[in-house]
Amino acid sequence: MSTWNDFTSAALIGLERAKPPALPAPLAPFAAPAEAAPEIQFLAQAAALALWRRAGRMLPPGEGIPEGAGEESRPLVRPESDTHLRVLLVGEYRTLLPEWLAEVHRQGWRVSPRFLPALLDWAAKGKEGPAFLPGLAGSGLRDRPRSELVLQAGGERALWLQRQNPDWSDLAAPPGDAWETGTPTQRTVAFRSLRSGNPDEARRKLSAVWATEPASVRSALLEEFSAGL
Repeated sequence: MSTWNDFTSAALIGLERAKPPALPAPLAPFAAPAEAAPEIQFLAQAAALALWRRAGRMLPPGEGIPEGAGEESRPLVRPESDTHLRVLLVGEYRTLLPEWLAEVHRQGWRVSPRFLPALLDWAAKGKEGPAFLPGLAGSGLRDRPRSELVLQAGGERALWLQRQNPDWSDLAAPPGDAWETGTPTQRTVAFRSLRSGNPDEARRKLSAVWATEPASVRSALLEEFSAGL
């Protein structure tokens, strides 16, 4: 949403140098009075716009409803695991997120959908480098991007949601030939998609390259076979 980006820019630059944009027409009744101080007007408009973004938006004319997420093959984690994840996301133990997400995937579970936006934000903020977890040298986790961990543990809904938000669009958007030329994350996503539709072909493709794959890639691809067991 460009309006939100403009508001963010105004907040960073300062109201003395950048005037915030007008609110979208549906939010006009919620604007602060004209006689209010500029800071009050800005905060009131930003609050209304933030709530509007969280609530959703009407589709523009001609824009169809996106196709739904694929069918999930893994069950949700147990309720107590939701509690653990909530603590990891907001507390001082966030550095343990990579290990937690990897274990969820290894055990054949998937993350509750309500946590996916926060996890995708976390992945987007760390997309420039791999997930770093002190003390796990040799485990392969410190070399795996956050996006791979989130998209694997999040299941089909994570993949679907990632495609809906421009801020997450480059986390793992594999090209058509991702299996041949993509990054390790893109190849894992492509392999998962192929296996869900044509398991025999997925096994054939993996067998053809198995001997030449690095250990970290082998591990990530092998974990995909736990789905549906």
